[in-house]
Amino acid sequence: EIPQRVISIAPSLTDLVQALHAEESLVGISDFCIWESGLPEPPRIGKTLAPSKEEILRLKPDMVLVYKEQQRLIGFLQKADIPYLAFAHETIGDIYDTLYRLGEVFEKEDEAADTVSRIGSLLLKLERDTEAPSSPPRVLLIVGREPGSLKNIYAVGRGDFLNELLESLGGENAYQGNLAYPRFSVEGIAALDPDLIIEILPDLVRVVGPERLKEDWQKGAPFLRAVRNGKVREAPADLRVEPSTAVIGLARTLKDLIYAD
Repeated sequence: EIPQRVISIAPSLTDLVQALHAEESLVGISDFCIWESGLPEPPRIGKTLAPSKEEILRLKPDMVLVYKEQQRLIGFLQKADIPYLAFAHETIGDIYDTLYRLGEVFEKEDEAADTVSRIGSLLLKLERDTEAPSSPPRVLLIVGREPGSLKNIYAVGRGDFLNELLESLGGENAYQGNLAYPRFSVEGIAALDPDLIIEILPDLVRVVGPERLKEDWQKGAPFLRAVRNGKVREAPADLRVEPSTAVIGLARTLKDLIYAD
């Protein structure tokens, strides 16, 4: 039986439900979900990491879509006897798996197969159209840090969809360790000595602007080769960074940032 009252806790899951044209079943979405459907927007139920339990109960869902690591939320749903589906969201493969599972749930298997095929062929076309240099640029992808300083710098490890996109576009991750999101000091980055630093911080760019973020590097780490060579680049404020159909736009932007010169 197709669920009729579904809550989606994450922007990527809401995006994929809409990609399958199954959004008429959604009765609640998270604060950061983007609603592109022509249908009336469902109520917002709070942030992905801290949704309102009262709001979830009030909406009487027959299915809640969550990320697999949201163990506290899953525990709450189990106690409240609310059915849920938990999804992985690290890799491109996870996006495809999520689409297939949602296709089964909403009886939209054809739409799921079409969407997987569309994403796959667009990513493959981008890969084929990229003239990668003979020695790949060593890139550090930064996805978190404090504005106005170079503290608490978090980079992308090798198990993430951003790393998959980087490698498919002819780049190489400057970090080759095993952590999913390693934390770096400026000295740690100096030891890696990346050719290029790409900051994927759309929220910060929105607040302080790309120039301010670049200034942080010029003031705080002028000795880094990437900084000296003008190879610190900022992703735009409107970039959607999530494992959903947004990966196509993300891949295009990443390609532009890697090969800006």
